[in-house]
Amino acid sequence: MNKTYVRSTVIVLIFIAMIVSFINQTNQLAYVLLGVLLLSLYLLWGDLKDKKDLKEVLSSLNHFSESKKTKKILVHGDSTYKDLILKLNMLYEAYETIDVEKRVQAERSKQLLSNLSHDIRTPLTSIIGYVDALNDGVITDEEELKEFFEILSMKSKNLKHLTEQIFNVARIDAEDVMMAFEYLELNEFLRNIVIDFIPQFEKYEIDFINEIKEVRYMVYADKIALTRVFQNILKNAIQHGKDGKVIGVRTRIENTYYRVIIWDKGKGIPKAKQQHIFERLFKVDDARKFGASNSGLGMSIAKKIVLKHNGRIDLKSQENQLTEFFVELPILKELKI
Repeated sequence: MNKTYVRSTVIVLIFIAMIVSFINQTNQLAYVLLGVLLLSLYLLWGDLKDKKDLKEVLSSLNHFSESKKTKKILVHGDSTYKDLILKLNMLYEAYETIDVEKRVQAERSKQLLSNLSHDIRTPLTSIIGYVDALNDGVITDEEELKEFFEILSMKSKNLKHLTEQIFNVARIDAEDVMMAFEYLELNEFLRNIVIDFIPQFEKYEIDFINEIKEVRYMVYADKIALTRVFQNILKNAIQHGKDGKVIGVRTRIENTYYRVIIWDKGKGIPKAKQQHIFERLFKVDDARKFGASNSGLGMSIAKKIVLKHNGRIDLKSQENQLTEFFVELPILKELKI
């Protein structure tokens, strides 16, 4: 039986009883019955409010179902449906957050495809142009022919490098890369990576500042993947920081992490662009100019690898002063032999 109907019936009966009471001039009973009447009216009012709240919940859900737009509900402190309304509002907030993220991701995917199309089409068009020129016999001078072949070789290698990077990103995204974790001594590992870059430091007359600790920093990591991370950061430092003529690598302990800092004093990264550094195909400057080999994927791959090591990667840059890239890897609590 409907609660409102029952309460209404009770109220009517009480009201009748009050009339009888007044007729009999039994004042004490009248006051008692008046109190009961007020209580019943309060309960009826509460039931009506609950019905209103439930109606608002249903209205909000119908609105969302039809428009996919949220409509939050005002919570009454004493409502029977208070918990339900609070949970529903929380779900709406979560949906709004996801919806915004999806829109941002969709925009990034659109930009990614646009950049990817440009980065592949440009060298291909150039390569086809050079091949056609050679095929048509336009170039006959031996020096020019040699230059053409060198350009073709460079552009072909750049295109191969780009496709390999795209393939690597796709594999990491698809969880298709099996990490071969092992125990590594981080400082010695970094010194060996830096050695491979000495010829480039000398070529660009860059002073290397070695601030790698002489103590043992043991980490659990994939050696090949982690090598790629630090190689990408060092290449980035040389490409964008060589004009500063100094690059350094520093290690230290930061709370529960080993922190590796790779720094340079080159032109730096504009503040507005820093938040995009780890996005796919993002390039700080115009890397599409002649001879450029930057794919814009190196730092994106580095971040994905560091995250798979439960680590963190970030940067800090002041233009024309100092740029620092940070990689943090968890300190091993216990070394299992």
